[in-house]
Amino acid sequence: MLKNVGGDGFYVRMDVSDELSVRKRYELISSEIPYPNVLVNNVGVLSMKSIDGLSLDVWEYVLRVNLTGTFLVTKYFLPLLKEAPWVGIVNIASLAEQTDHSITSVAHYAAKGGVIRLTRRLVTELAPKIKVNAVAPSIIETDMVKNVLDTPEKRKRIAEMHPLKDIGRPEDVAEAVFFLATPKSRF
Repeated sequence: MLKNVGGDGFYVRMDVSDELSVRKRYELISSEIPYPNVLVNNVGVLSMKSIDGLSLDVWEYVLRVNLTGTFLVTKYFLPLLKEAPWVGIVNIASLAEQTDHSITSVAHYAAKGGVIRLTRRLVTELAPKIKVNAVAPSIIETDMVKNVLDTPEKRKRIAEMHPLKDIGRPEDVAEAVFFLATPKSRF
């Protein structure tokens, strides 16, 4: 179940919106390793509906995955993280929460805004033992947004929204996460 990504790194897929799934993955990981040094809450679902077309079910699902999922994984893995000599938690938020020119829905705005606020609170609750940060990227070219970028016109419109006039790639985010998750980002 642990998927090796090279060296001592691994990742685990789970349904972060389901507390039982998170608990079972915690039990698996805690039986396999003494502690992790890094926790990256890289969760996200997207809705493109404006508030007048957004159902309560979709609203709740987006919040449950993006915000509650980040909370559940952090809460369950915290005892294991506290065993490590150094720890970095990195939550993936979104630039959408901080700008008015995103293509995402009100549910995504609310959920990722909540991730920012949760991160800020965890910084004060867990410091100095555990370092907590958030990375808030703009649109990153992943499967989740491929329908948003499926024509040259759409790609151009999205790229124009960003100050660099470009669309991010997963490795752009990975570099920031790697730095923030290690002791090199001490302060």
